[in-house]
Amino acid sequence: MAFTVAMRLPDFESLYPGFRAIYQKYFDNARFDTTLRLDARFESQKLRLLSVRYLLDKSQHLGSEARADLIRAVIFEGDFRRAQQMLPRADEKKRSGPSGWAGRALFAASTSSEGSLEREMKALAARVPDAHFLLMMKSEADEELRPVIEEVLDLAYAQLNASIDAVVKTMACAVSAMQQEYCVRAIQHEMETEERKSQNKVLIEFIQDINAQALGRQDS
Repeated sequence: MAFTVAMRLPDFESLYPGFRAIYQKYFDNARFDTTLRLDARFESQKLRLLSVRYLLDKSQHLGSEARADLIRAVIFEGDFRRAQQMLPRADEKKRSGPSGWAGRALFAASTSSEGSLEREMKALAARVPDAHFLLMMKSEADEELRPVIEEVLDLAYAQLNASIDAVVKTMACAVSAMQQEYCVRAIQHEMETEERKSQNKVLIEFIQDINAQALGRQDS
């Protein structure tokens, strides 16, 4: 049986009662929610983008030159020590979570002001699910960050697409095997049905022949 593009999960389930279990098994094992965490480049860029967005929000009074230096230190150099030195002392003491951007509810303070900025930012990034991070970046309006954001989004989509393709191929093999088993059972059932029909026909003919012979003896 050929699969059409329009077929959906209910279509497969109606054809093969065991399809839902196969689909759920491979979907759960895929762990798409952890796919991006395995990519060191994505994790690094996620940390830097979240950090710079957080720090810019907490230091909105920075001049354009200082702002550009902070972005360069965090995004392009990953130099959190230098970034921390750029922040006014008052801002260091107030690092208790962003107040004005979309992710503020996710960043409750859990570290002391004595901890390093990088350690704080890593803890912050770990609390943000990758899916939420991608949504935040898609809606980010800061034009200075857009080129890096676009690179991260492209990287994330490439990784997720590769994972989805791998799961689909594996699932397709399982479905194909299930389809083959289904067809074999259907053919066997059809052959057994035809065999029974043939046997019944022979039996009927045999009984008719016996009856005819019995009638012939009675006539004689």
